Amino acid sequence: MIGEREYAIGKGKPPRHTRFKKGQSGNPMGRRKESKNVMTLLKKALNERVTVTENGGRRTMTKVEAMLKQLANKAASGDLRSIKQVILLAGAMDLGSERKSRAELEAESAKYIDLFTGAYQILADLGVPMPQTRGNPQVNTASSASSLKTDEIGK
Repeated sequence: MIGEREYAIGKGKPPRHTRFKKGQSGNPMGRRKESKNVMTLLKKALNERVTVTENGGRRTMTKVEAMLKQLANKAASGDLRSIKQVILLAGAMDLGSERKSRAELEAESAKYIDLFTGAYQILADLGVPMPQTRGNPQVNTASSASSLKTDEIGK
């Protein structure tokens, strides 16, 4: 039997006909790809580029950039929900100081929203026309500017 074969078959020495052919791997299909988790899919979706018309010109940016730009524009036009979200985002991204808890950020945003509604009230009392947005604060024109606390203005 050994005379018919050129070598001994055994541990680490399989028969020649069962060995891999030269240039051919043992797993031609490769390893299966893992399914992607939700965070990976979300990152991929938010980093896709979209074309936006801005100031009459077309420009490409990621979906995240477009969302943040829209949020900032809505906050600047007086939308209270957007203002709160921008303040929370800005507080969460403040890398220069220590991290604030969500409760601290919400308290701080409530303070700024109160200041904003007070200033809005003063402008309404003076008869200044306000921008028309869906999220205008409900301002009671019967109350006066004295409802604003002076110690909050100085902060």
